Amino acid sequence: MTVTILCPNGPNGATASRICSASSDWESPDVMMCATTDVTNGFIELSKVNITVDNFHSAAFNMSSLVENATRTLADQNIENINVISTVLEAIISVLLKSKSAQLIIETTRYFVLMLNSLMEWPIGVTNVLINNIIQSFEEFIQVVFEQKNFTVIKIAEENILFRAERFAKTNFSGLTILASAFNNGLNFSTSDNLSSLTSFAKVILPKNIKNVTNSENIDVVSTLYKKATFFPVHEEVNSSSSVMTVVGSAVISIIVGGIPDGTELIDPVKIILALNKE
Repeated sequence: MTVTILCPNGPNGATASRICSASSDWESPDVMMCATTDVTNGFIELSKVNITVDNFHSAAFNMSSLVENATRTLADQNIENINVISTVLEAIISVLLKSKSAQLIIETTRYFVLMLNSLMEWPIGVTNVLINNIIQSFEEFIQVVFEQKNFTVIKIAEENILFRAERFAKTNFSGLTILASAFNNGLNFSTSDNLSSLTSFAKVILPKNIKNVTNSENIDVVSTLYKKATFFPVHEEVNSSSSVMTVVGSAVISIIVGGIPDGTELIDPVKIILALNKE
């Protein structure tokens, strides 16, 4: 005989089962589909927090820790929890402009990057529900970082994500080469185009004339390399002029330059060189 009940901590619709053997002994329960108590309660408590300028830093830390802990149990990587992540992230962004603590804002950058790094381990079927909202909130947060007067360089390298933010003096800016390197697991910024791309995921060359279209006092640049295609899956056949070809997901690099509105036409093009790495 098998007894089945709903998992006490979710996710919705998931069940646990236990078998009573022929000898009338109960076997160990099968709770593989059930979320764990600690992670579930953690997300529930996080969802109840009223995010303010006084607690956004701790909320970001707690959220990052919960997402990392959830990677250990598949059932914790569920729709209910990613809803909490998206909602709390939006709430944090909404109060950041009121904060005068540049140091806390810059520290929060690391928590957000760590969260995204862990989130890339979650199933695509879960992340694709709200990942556009989460990435958009993260990019809005980058604009907050740009507004910090003492921001200079932020470098974060994790297993699934590379992140670098840097400020350059506008008067001396002569172009920028961004190299996502597989050799040292980092994003290298150089004001000269002399970086080898032999061991790189991607290479982006920003022209000197960018300084003529930005309305910022400095040249603020953020680059994020997502090593996995979890957030940007493309696994479909597309029609070309000559044949049908299959496009597969790959690493994705994002470049944000402060003070350049969407749709701005650049005098010189941005050059992007992507490597096809065989795995």
